[in-house]
Amino acid sequence: MTAQTYSVEVRRDGRWWVFDIPELGTGGQARSLAELSHEAQGVAAMWLNVAPETVTVEVTIHVGDMSWKVTRSTEEALEPIFGEGWMDK
Repeated sequence: MTAQTYSVEVRRDGRWWVFDIPELGTGGQARSLAELSHEAQGVAAMWLNVAPETVTVEVTIHVGDMSWKVTRSTEEALEPIFGEGWMDK
């Protein structure tokens, strides 16, 4: 079975990274960006009542007027912008 991919829109709100999954009309929050993909995948799976491994997420971070689509390959590229260890903040 092929995993279904959902777009996840992320913004900072105080100490939390808040995310929306527009296609599902739901969302959630994570303490760090490192946790975010896992949390969003879990929320989508619960919303759909399916196993988490059948869902993947594509994360876009919004900060002010700027947006970044985040994949493992972009984590290091964004480090100069957000600072060392930014995924754990």
